Amino acid sequence: MRNIRHLFYLLTFLSLPIQSACPSSTTLHEQRIIEMSQTLLGAPYQLGPLGEGVPDSIDPQPRNRMDVFDCETFVTTTLARVRAQSSHTPLYWMDALRYTPPHEPSYLMRNHFTSLDWNPNAQALGFIKDITPQVIDAHHASLSRTAYAHIDRGQWLKQQHPHHTFTQHPEHLRPKRSSITYIPLHHWITRAGILNQSLLNQLPAITLVEYVRTNWTPHPTFGTPLLVSHMAFLIHTQAGWMIREASSRMGKVSDTPLLTTLKRLKLTPHLAGLHIESLRAP
Repeated sequence: MRNIRHLFYLLTFLSLPIQSACPSSTTLHEQRIIEMSQTLLGAPYQLGPLGEGVPDSIDPQPRNRMDVFDCETFVTTTLARVRAQSSHTPLYWMDALRYTPPHEPSYLMRNHFTSLDWNPNAQALGFIKDITPQVIDAHHASLSRTAYAHIDRGQWLKQQHPHHTFTQHPEHLRPKRSSITYIPLHHWITRAGILNQSLLNQLPAITLVEYVRTNWTPHPTFGTPLLVSHMAFLIHTQAGWMIREASSRMGKVSDTPLLTTLKRLKLTPHLAGLHIESLRAP
């Protein structure tokens, strides 16, 4: 009888849904993003490699390239090329992601600020969805917090381009209040110094994560505070959870264990936590 009881308990345990023990299975769309981003591993890092592609313009760099990346262009290029497998061309989706509607290339109308421009635009296009508030603790309370900043596009442009006068779209130059959700860093690692699996088990196999900072301006002459300093893919691999990113620190597109990244971020000034976006299929 005792052995029968043990067998019953074992069968009951094995019948539990697998989502309770690991991240959800990878969708076809997510797998395509993982595979596309993997083809870019090892590509050199270069800050600001893309521009409007017009000679004698403020930023004459090409609108699309595959030889060098920074964090944003790596993510944008990956998402654009996967979406182009369903419709249009990679350049069409690059412009759609990098510029405000009607998505015509213009330095002024480029999505320069992640929290204020890039995220809302990508969400409206159906590329991503903020799932940060859905991450909960053992009592089913959200772990999400919200950071705020007044982003001054006009002052930033004056600081970055003091010899250029921007007169078009004056409403676009006014300071605007921006916000972003994040999971504080201390929730990602347990007191034992290991990854918080109960948090990670709630995530898809791949997400877009952004590093959220509070009360942060990159340098005194930057012209405006920012809320996001970096974006990358968080991927569950056979080797564990990895951050796949175009990194100035590494000098290339590379994979870094999540735990290694989190321990480094805990030492980074003003780094509050990670924002999480799911990657939506067309």
